[in-house]
Amino acid sequence: MDELLAKLPAWLTPALIFSIVMLVASFGAIILLGRMARWLGLGTPARIDSTEQAIQLANEAYCGFDGNDAAIDRNGTAAIVRNARGDHVIVRGHGNHFAARAVGTDMQARLDRHLLIMTANDPFGDVVLDLGDRAAPWAAYMRKATA
Repeated sequence: MDELLAKLPAWLTPALIFSIVMLVASFGAIILLGRMARWLGLGTPARIDSTEQAIQLANEAYCGFDGNDAAIDRNGTAAIVRNARGDHVIVRGHGNHFAARAVGTDMQARLDRHLLIMTANDPFGDVVLDLGDRAAPWAAYMRKATA
């Protein structure tokens, strides 16, 4: 071992070699953790893929709510669900989970071309739904629900 160290340049000390090995090992560990997180699906935003999923999420969030129709945002980040009584629940992604809020008279619905904008003064915040051609009928439903 002493012979090997004697052949190394003077500036390449054992402490420097150890530091380089630790640096490479740290980078390797970071890359490995990143790949594990991707494989586990961590960090991916919550998406709503179908009306059935949106209705199921609303039903799970509110006991007794039996949704029968839903409109999903074009990018799948939020949805609005309606039941037979005319009650509405907004479901949106919150990290990699979902959050839901019942629509009440404290919310306001605005239509801006293909966007349904729901505003409220609470921590849930504003929700912008890009509903395409379904925005106008859902805005009419929402005006009735929030009146």
